[in-house]
Amino acid sequence: ATREKAFDKILAAGNRAAKITNSVLGIARNRGTDVEPTDLAKLIEDSLVLLEREMNKYRIRVDKRFQEIPQAMVNGNQIQQVLLNLLINARQAMPNGGPLVIKLSHNAEEGMIELVVRDYGSGIPAEKLPKIFEPFFSTKAGPDASGKGGTGLGLSITKDIVRLMGGTISVESTVGKGSVFTVSIKLEKAQREQVESAVNIPADQVFSQDLKVLVVDDSKTNRVMAVKMLAKLGFNADSADNGQEAVEMVSDGSYDLVFMDLQMPKMDGLDATGKILELVKDNKPKIIALTANAFEEDRRMCLDAGMNDYLSKPLTLQKLREIIIAHIDPERIMPSQADGVPMSGNEHDNSSEQAVVSQSGETEAEKVRHAVDLEKVRQNVGGDNDLLLEIFETFATEAIETFTNINSSLENNDSSNAGRYAHGLKGIAWGVGADRLRELCLEAEQAGKGGDIEAVRTKVPEIEQEMNAVLSEINAYISGE
Repeated sequence: ATREKAFDKILAAGNRAAKITNSVLGIARNRGTDVEPTDLAKLIEDSLVLLEREMNKYRIRVDKRFQEIPQAMVNGNQIQQVLLNLLINARQAMPNGGPLVIKLSHNAEEGMIELVVRDYGSGIPAEKLPKIFEPFFSTKAGPDASGKGGTGLGLSITKDIVRLMGGTISVESTVGKGSVFTVSIKLEKAQREQVESAVNIPADQVFSQDLKVLVVDDSKTNRVMAVKMLAKLGFNADSADNGQEAVEMVSDGSYDLVFMDLQMPKMDGLDATGKILELVKDNKPKIIALTANAFEEDRRMCLDAGMNDYLSKPLTLQKLREIIIAHIDPERIMPSQADGVPMSGNEHDNSSEQAVVSQSGETEAEKVRHAVDLEKVRQNVGGDNDLLLEIFETFATEAIETFTNINSSLENNDSSNAGRYAHGLKGIAWGVGADRLRELCLEAEQAGKGGDIEAVRTKVPEIEQEMNAVLSEINAYISGE
């Protein structure tokens, strides 16, 4: 028994090391000095992985409240420094544990992205607040329980970094209640114009149907989600489940816009894009990549293949709206005022809405982890319960089938296929707000790609347990419990 426990600890440590390595690799991609499109939510997730052990040690519960925002034109390394400084300070302010809230939002009208880190710790005395960002000023009298003290440089450096980015940082604090640090960063002008153009269009505006759109994705759940969301925007989109089929459909030059997944059987999205651009001489379609990766190298790979832009999964109505406006002539897609009608959808079905209220109504003390972030996925689909139910039902069928394929691949000792199916399950998990399931599938996918079939086997029971929790919550939502 002792040997088994030791082995379990070694496995757990190995898995955590792999997770940290992946996060470090993600962070390393931002170590340059260039200002590039940066997925701030992903950057925050990578930072939290590095601090996971310390947060757990001090019983700190991280509450992430991320709004859908465009990628920010910033230096990832600089943002990383700011974020880690704020998170470490927040941890040190809460020696007895408690909730730590991280908010990410954007104000499109003012062209600003806002990052908020709120702790419920000791707070900062009012007389010290004016000096909090001065060099060598520290509120810490000495080392904390972990033996770490303060040099007084962290917040000073943080302020300088934010200022160089053209942003601002502020703090509000009450002794005994905690502190709130708010970082505001300007969107680049091009981003601001794109977001503002979407904001200026009424939220219930349906576009003209005079646009031929194709969705290409090997996941039925993702196809249903994209096609139905496009229908809410006014477009009757067609769909294909692999790149080869997409090439055949688009080769006649009749499509205006193609949303293309990257990893698919028969022919992947990059090869399909090359074939389409080779075959269609005139009236080439705008091709938008659909990818679960948001790194700069992935964006460049898509653009180098001839794609016009890319969307990171999960899809949302806001993302689709903005990308269409950015690449299609507004005069073509905007109907006359008389033709404009509100979006359809049962947005006030109280029987299904109750499951969401039960989450959002919890206090900090009562809050528990849910396998599905219902509020987030409802927001993604514009509050359309009918669409949400259809997505959930499709996911349930596809998830069970994909998990079966993972097990079949393991029985055949096929790590590559096991990783490929884990990738598929990861993609649809993200679409339904099952973040923990997505993380587990990502770990299995990476192990499969690396040929480590035993690591995949180790991860499968966790995936099964989490998937069952997801399906249980989805079933409760569908049945209105």
